[in-house]
Amino acid sequence: MDEDGLPLMGSGVDLTKVPAIQQKRTVAFLNQFVVHTVQFLNRFSTVCKEKPSGINHQPHNWPKIISVF
Repeated sequence: MDEDGLPLMGSGVDLTKVPAIQQKRTVAFLNQFVVHTVQFLNRFSTVCKEKPSGINHQPHNWPKIISVF
């Protein structure tokens, strides 16, 4: 046990006596992770779509286009 009285993981811990993780809290953390990840990916994909559209698509500009990605 640590100073808070919580069991530490190890060979001497009986996992049948360790309290379960609160399901509501786990779901809330998972939902928050999914929401933040989707928001990031949406912003990232928008930026990736917008950057090439602002560049002239002539062959001499291809290094600029490639450097965006």
